[in-house]
Amino acid sequence: MSGEKIASWYNDRQNRQNVIVKEEQKWKQLLVRILDIIRFLAKQNLAFRGHKEIVDDCATGNKGNFLALVHLLAKYDPRVLPITRNKNEFINCLGNHVRKKILAEVKEAKYFTIVFDSTPDLSHKDQTSQILRYVKLDDTKVQVIESFIDFSETEGKKAEDISKIILDKIESDGLDIQNCRGQAYDNAAVMSGIHSGVQTRIKAINLNAQYVACSNHTLNLVGVHAASVAVNSVTFFGTMDKVFNNFSSSTHRWKVLTDIIVIIKSYYTEIIEVLESLLQNIKKNAVTRSDAGLLLLFLQSLPFLAFLRLWNRVLCEINDTQFYLQTKGLNVHHCAMKINALQLFLVNNRDVMVNDALSYAKTTCEDLGIDIALRKECTNQWIEYQLHVLDVKYSFLTPTNLLNPEYKCEFKEEPSDVDMKEFEIERERLRNFIAVADTKDKDNVMKGSFKLLEFIQQCNYGISVPNIVIMLRIFLTMAINIAACEQSFSKLKLIKNYLRSIMSSTRLSNLAILSIEQSITEEINFDDVINNFAVIKARKVKL
Repeated sequence: MSGEKIASWYNDRQNRQNVIVKEEQKWKQLLVRILDIIRFLAKQNLAFRGHKEIVDDCATGNKGNFLALVHLLAKYDPRVLPITRNKNEFINCLGNHVRKKILAEVKEAKYFTIVFDSTPDLSHKDQTSQILRYVKLDDTKVQVIESFIDFSETEGKKAEDISKIILDKIESDGLDIQNCRGQAYDNAAVMSGIHSGVQTRIKAINLNAQYVACSNHTLNLVGVHAASVAVNSVTFFGTMDKVFNNFSSSTHRWKVLTDIIVIIKSYYTEIIEVLESLLQNIKKNAVTRSDAGLLLLFLQSLPFLAFLRLWNRVLCEINDTQFYLQTKGLNVHHCAMKINALQLFLVNNRDVMVNDALSYAKTTCEDLGIDIALRKECTNQWIEYQLHVLDVKYSFLTPTNLLNPEYKCEFKEEPSDVDMKEFEIERERLRNFIAVADTKDKDNVMKGSFKLLEFIQQCNYGISVPNIVIMLRIFLTMAINIAACEQSFSKLKLIKNYLRSIMSSTRLSNLAILSIEQSITEEINFDDVINNFAVIKARKVKL
């Protein structure tokens, strides 16, 4: 090849490269604006599309939020208009970038817990929410994080099908199922079954993937079982359902039932008057009048009034506990403390509450002229049963006192992640280190495993007690509820509403992760996203 041809080839190559660089720079400038629009709409759960998605600024009709904002920016920079057709690519780029950021943190943390739950969407497809819980260690900071990863459509209902979906998803995320240390699902038999449930199938692959029943669902079941022990209690809640049915629709959620109890207690006299009016109204049909008569019979009784007063107080505390158990990143120690506080409340106040309920019911009956001759004794059976269930369900949550020299750590099987001989040596080493610490630090450490790990991290003492750090990380990685999944379903309803019911699964997941993980979406540097997309677009330019 002659020198002229080589020079020509080199110049042509340089020209092509210069064109590509210029194109990259152009796309970078434009993408900053487009990404800001997409990030804003995704964070606010707003629809992108309109009735007529026409780029022409003269077109009439609803163009949708995305095009409307693009046209607004085009007044100052017309170059943004030609790239509006790529919005799905932009959404995917942003969603995937946030997802990769989270998965990179999970891989760095090594240990994680899987949290899965499903719900039907408006298009009658089961959407499974995937949450990963892990412990992030910075220089002097400890964070227990629960991050949303994806929504995925679920077709099979059997444990075998669901297990395969979970395992395939973990593999596609580039995670090792052997590093999974916990499973959290609802308490349905298909998920929690000890013989062939999902948790059992996962444990068959990884024995260290411990299943912990959802604390919120379990506490709810405690209330259900407690309410079903006494006949009068069953009748009471059955009556509550009937009253609510006459004015709205029935529900079995304890929060809503609590609200109903408060309303009935506050407007008891007015409700009685309305039911009497329905009973005496000859224009009403026989079914309505019959139901009104039965409700009057139940409501105007001493047992109903006693339970109205009693459950009003008890459910208030149960709801407070359930609300706390939904806290994102809650660890086992704090869960145990709240459950123990609820148990202490029931133990200390049961006699007072029962006597107060009976006194209130008797006084109300006397004031309203309700017959109390057939009054039956209200026993403490339901509370005793509830305490028993709480003890059985949550006794294992008592924190292990690693700093107690008399406490012997015993395991059915020696953990594969730690050296137990070194672990015992490290316990003494840690006790001595804390013994010479400030009084404030000593008191803080005793507040729980999270504070202990935080103390070790702040003092850079992890190098001296690596096995203890591993044990604490695994312990804090364990999820005790599926509240994060249920919270993601709230976003699902906002994103995939009746106007957007045919949205694809990929688009749904990417919009959801941008909305749910707003802190990461805000803080992330989008230079990598812009560079990758700009390179892709530049390769397609006509030279």
